[in-house]
Amino acid sequence: MIFFARRIPVSRRSASLGAIAAFLILASGCASLFGRAPAPGADAARQQVARLAIVEFVDLTGQDVAGSFTRTFCQEAIQSLSGVLAASPIARPGPRLAASWLKGQGATLGVPAFLTGTISGYRVQASQGRVWVSMTVKVVAADTGKILWTKRLVSTEPLDPHHPPAVAFERAARSAAREFAHDYAP
Repeated sequence: MIFFARRIPVSRRSASLGAIAAFLILASGCASLFGRAPAPGADAARQQVARLAIVEFVDLTGQDVAGSFTRTFCQEAIQSLSGVLAASPIARPGPRLAASWLKGQGATLGVPAFLTGTISGYRVQASQGRVWVSMTVKVVAADTGKILWTKRLVSTEPLDPHHPPAVAFERAARSAAREFAHDYAP
């Protein structure tokens, strides 16, 4: 089999544009393979916030688990991050936290930032013998309402036939709090 090739004239400009396009395509593909680089200043933001107050998480599951989850998460995080979290969670004023509310609460409690988040999934997977919880945890500046740090957490815990699913749910909340403390620790 014989193949015939014809030389196509290519200008230097089109060759360099093609090389740049190929580099950008490869660079974006490689970034997804190796994970995203941390946001500039993320470590600095964590080190500047030495004390946090926790605001009750938002429950997007519709299963009324925010209160118990927040209390359990807070208890475990207080033990894991001694001296960083205020002692008890603050009741959430609504689904969104207004900058004016954050600023007032920050001044009252003497904290520069708040720990809060959303519980986006909670399922008892009886067929797999597990409880599954997914959430997003974030640290929000008290003076501006700007998100300083955020992380998505997923926790699963095995069901115990001798205990109700709420026990596994509590273990999942504790596990998520330990993961938060490990990732956030200044």
